[in-house]
Amino acid sequence: MLDERKVKIMTYLSHYEETKGKEDFKVSGFYRKDYVGLHNICAFLWVTAGYGILMGLLGIVFLDVLLKHLSVSLAAVLGLAVIAGYVAVLTVYLLLSAGIYNRRHRDARKRVKRYHYHLTRLIKLYEREKE
Repeated sequence: MLDERKVKIMTYLSHYEETKGKEDFKVSGFYRKDYVGLHNICAFLWVTAGYGILMGLLGIVFLDVLLKHLSVSLAAVLGLAVIAGYVAVLTVYLLLSAGIYNRRHRDARKRVKRYHYHLTRLIKLYEREKE
């Protein structure tokens, strides 16, 4: 005989598995520190590549101006400015990335715990039915 509580729980579990569950199970398989660290490494690589491409393009665009006014002091100042800008952009981006992926992992773990709670309830309902 169908029990309305079991149907509701099974519907919730099925809906969760088909929507957010796939991603949440992958995310919750990592320790939080490992998950955040992995994504920070990827963010570091992408920011470095993007910043390098941007600085290369700006260097090409302003190449004639740079070559006209190039001196050792100007090259040193520009080099320090590029490095300082890179460090600032990288720091901000990595802090934001760490916060975002920390929150994603925490929320995924909460949803997976809720899923396991409902799954346990469903198992107990079936066990009571057998008795």
